[in-house]
Amino acid sequence: MSNNAFTRGIGIIYLLLGMCGFVPGLVQPATPTGEPGALFHYGYLFNGFPMNYVLATLFIAIGLAALIASSQLRTCRTFERSLFTLSMVLMVCGFIPHLSNMFGLMPLFGFTDGLFLATAMFTFYFAYVEGPLMPGINMPVHIHHHHK
Repeated sequence: MSNNAFTRGIGIIYLLLGMCGFVPGLVQPATPTGEPGALFHYGYLFNGFPMNYVLATLFIAIGLAALIASSQLRTCRTFERSLFTLSMVLMVCGFIPHLSNMFGLMPLFGFTDGLFLATAMFTFYFAYVEGPLMPGINMPVHIHHHHK
């Protein structure tokens, strides 16, 4: 799979998840009264992903950025490296009390945390491993095999 196709795929996934986060019938309330202390109450998208409007907006922004970046390899790499960093930060926050809901702004725990972990793993592969571009971002590394 090419970096462009991967980035386009990530964009479509995040854009669709973000749009679904705004459809009331797809987001089940977390509790009858919402989460105590949350500035923005959350529910569970598809009964699994903690989701609220703030997180849905972030997902849409990630999706749109990915679709825009998918047009060129250089922008794909830059986007993938940025998304890797963002995903790692949000994934780690998902395990830390008070940061797991970003002080009531958005839920980063449960399956949403798992989504950020999976995103970090895949974006790491495509941003740094698959056909690495070194030493300059525009120069692919060519490995020469010497045949005897």
